[in-house]
Amino acid sequence: KKGSVKLTVKGYKNGKLKAKGTIKVTIYDKMTENVTPSAETEKYDAGQYSIKKVHSGEATFYDPGAGGAANLDDYAKAHNLYTAAMNNEDYMNGLAGAYIEVTDKDGDQIKVLITDRLPEGKKGDIDLTRKAFKVIEPEATGRMKITWKIIPLPTDDPIQFMWKPSSTQYWGEIQVRNGRYPIKKLEYLDKGTNKYVELPRKEYNYFTAKEGFGAKGPYTFRVTDFYGHVLVEKNININTKEEAVNGSANFPY
Repeated sequence: KKGSVKLTVKGYKNGKLKAKGTIKVTIYDKMTENVTPSAETEKYDAGQYSIKKVHSGEATFYDPGAGGAANLDDYAKAHNLYTAAMNNEDYMNGLAGAYIEVTDKDGDQIKVLITDRLPEGKKGDIDLTRKAFKVIEPEATGRMKITWKIIPLPTDDPIQFMWKPSSTQYWGEIQVRNGRYPIKKLEYLDKGTNKYVELPRKEYNYFTAKEGFGAKGPYTFRVTDFYGHVLVEKNININTKEEAVNGSANFPY
């Protein structure tokens, strides 16, 4: 818990004060898990990855190595999140960094961030870290039938931009972190044409500006998630210190 503040609330009618009270707001430094998608998000047709879509597959477990394919291990560690690897087909469809809820045959559940890729897995398969697997099943189980679905990342902080240290105005790679939902598209505003240019995404979860950005920063980015939410983030500068650059907002639940 970071602390709390007291707010004075006043009620007026016809310009005259009719009521007055004080409320206490507590601010926490950990993300709450009690969040649900909005009706708008639930209605949006994202095809096979619509928010209500339940996927089936098998779960196994592994011990993470030096770093996952999605380059999000440091983020997951900083936010105390369980992690997992996703089968290649779903991962390459843009689900690197997705937050999902995995359910076993007994109804036990674990929420994990997708930080790695499972090349040999079939569509729907999830490879949980050993630590995550043991939350819902004994290690001796080894392999089990599961279902999983995408859920919102429980954060009240804005999205973040992580630049590759070698990025310049002539070539750059950038990752979008902390989005409540998986990122579908990242575009930058070309200052010369005043038009947005879409950046291709690599399997290591960075968007690449192979020809650079055409001008010095700061830059304006347009970020779209799988459910049609769009954020326009202005005044984003290149940061080569391997530190995340905060945006100003996040996708609505």
